[in-house]
Amino acid sequence: MVFGWFKPKSPIGVWMKAWVETRMVWLAAQFGIERLRRAKVILPTEEFFPGDYRGTPADAQDLLGRVCGYMGVNRRSLRLEIRADEKMPGAAGQYEPGTIRIAESQLREPIALVATLAHELAHDVLLGGGHLTRTEPDGEWVTDLLPVYLGLGLFAANATVQETHERVGNLSWWSVGKQGYLTSQVYGYALALFAFMRGETRVPSWGECLRPDALESLRDSLHFLDKTDDTLFHPDTIRFCDRPRSVRDSLRQLRTGSPSARIAALWELAKAGPDAEESVNDICRCLLDRERDIRAEAAETLGAIGPAARAAVPALVDALKDRHDAARQAAARALGKLGDQPDVVVPELSGLLDDGESDVVQAAAEALTAFGSAAATALPHMLAALKNALIECDDTDVFMAALQAIVPDAEQQIRRFFSTADPELQHQMQAILFDEE
Repeated sequence: MVFGWFKPKSPIGVWMKAWVETRMVWLAAQFGIERLRRAKVILPTEEFFPGDYRGTPADAQDLLGRVCGYMGVNRRSLRLEIRADEKMPGAAGQYEPGTIRIAESQLREPIALVATLAHELAHDVLLGGGHLTRTEPDGEWVTDLLPVYLGLGLFAANATVQETHERVGNLSWWSVGKQGYLTSQVYGYALALFAFMRGETRVPSWGECLRPDALESLRDSLHFLDKTDDTLFHPDTIRFCDRPRSVRDSLRQLRTGSPSARIAALWELAKAGPDAEESVNDICRCLLDRERDIRAEAAETLGAIGPAARAAVPALVDALKDRHDAARQAAARALGKLGDQPDVVVPELSGLLDDGESDVVQAAAEALTAFGSAAATALPHMLAALKNALIECDDTDVFMAALQAIVPDAEQQIRRFFSTADPELQHQMQAILFDEE
């Protein structure tokens, strides 16, 4: 008998694994899988970046030209601007149609500079080519992922963490900075998918150019993929990447797939909205799954289906007690979107306003807002949550909006509640009410 005790595990979490795989499939649908299979892996070597690098603006212009060539972007359509760091606070680079801007400090580190240029050029490819819009919630992540698909993933992976040693006179210091949106481990998994799709099940020679944590992830990921075949981005199925999935297909995957495949199925069912009504019972069962990410996504999916999923209200009410913060938060949001059975739901959401996690509390307040006057019994809990938000310096807007939605005399109720509060809190509340006017 063979037990699953020693079955290889993915080096990244279930949710992120599902995201990387579904977006790699999406990139294949947008650009064709042959573009990945034929891509030359770009390395930080003389072959790809000849000549000395001195960190001058002219060097940056030269690097941009080379990276444009490797990514298939018309260099003549873009202007490169180098700006002082203080004019780009918190940003290594910026993109707007026709212009790429980079922070001056990027010139000191050619690896980081190539990663920044590749990211901004990915914006040009994705936004300029009409593949993405700026409203996509994961747009920056996808922009980080595209260079991997096109063969420049090593630079992005190696630039995720940068160490800096500085010295002025007798003083010296060391600091660590983060660049990009994805982690080294996620890049390692994405690079493994890149290699796996090209028929490489062992670490390719180019893997030795990776920073240690990304290389470890690449090695573990390739071992995982070779032993399990557990990926949506698979050579055997990629030819179907541009075919739309039916609700029945997604439901089948939800019932039989691996954890990451089931999360991807939930995303597809969420896109179907009310058309996925037949899947509600199966999704409710996912609210009890051992994987916390599946439980959270199941709740989000029921909310996306909307009133057609009203049969899920009892299961979502139970999910408000989930030990995982994200699952409680998602269940609260879903109940607000369903807007059904206020006599049952409102007391439960009111209790959630006392939760120890501020994100969960805000989700409960937003959900109660959707019930309007039917949530009037939540008034004492909402006022207490508003007071706590002031004390903790959290955002109070969601509670103000909720109070205005559930009671007709919200300002009067607020003034009465805070009349016995600490003078400083009274002053803060008065300022908020003044701004409201």
